[in-house]
Amino acid sequence: MGFFDKILGGNTLYYPGCSTKFVAKDVEERYKTWFKKLGLDFVQLSDLEKCCGSPVLNAGYIDDFKKLAEANCDLFHQRGINRIVTNCPGCYLQFKKVYLEYLGEKWDFQVDYLLTIMLEAVKAGKVKLKQQSGKITYHDPCHLGRAVGVYDEPRELLRLSGYELVEMKSNREYSLCCGAGGTANMNATETSQKMAGARWQQAVDSGAQQLVSPCVMCTYQFRQNNKSAMEAKEFCELIDFE
Repeated sequence: MGFFDKILGGNTLYYPGCSTKFVAKDVEERYKTWFKKLGLDFVQLSDLEKCCGSPVLNAGYIDDFKKLAEANCDLFHQRGINRIVTNCPGCYLQFKKVYLEYLGEKWDFQVDYLLTIMLEAVKAGKVKLKQQSGKITYHDPCHLGRAVGVYDEPRELLRLSGYELVEMKSNREYSLCCGAGGTANMNATETSQKMAGARWQQAVDSGAQQLVSPCVMCTYQFRQNNKSAMEAKEFCELIDFE
């Protein structure tokens, strides 16, 4: 049973995540248009919702993470939310797996990843992808790939859009980190830059014209450490509907 076969019976929350909401507002607006084109009603809680807590947990502040998780959980229940959809790999990991570990049965929301829903809609004939062209390579975000096992859906959407997809030397579960995870870009800047450079070189070596990732943090990390003519694009910048 897929997303469109389920009875909603409540509110679907679009949770963009901090990186999208505060750093890449254009990305948030683009994804919101996707909801509308998919025919999905959604709500947003704006400044009421807290950070998902991923950076706090990764930094080792477990008690503070629990407070954030409990605050979000209580707010979502109060507002009648029963389903959460996010485009952020880090938020998806927290809501899909980590919150369950810390909150147990209290965390009773259906959590879906936006690109998975999009692919389901395309396959069901609810929407058509606008045809594009070009040779691109795809970067697997750590939180989306190794952490929750989402590898195929973004690649299939790119292929169905007409792109020629070429893989980097390290891909899928062996993908190199962009170097920004766990706030390394702020706390271990030199190491973070070296990691981004190594990954970027793999993208250049692939022969692709552009690198694409569905993670805002990964995309901005690559853009800040770009030393070639290749462009780094967030997923929504290369995909669209007719």
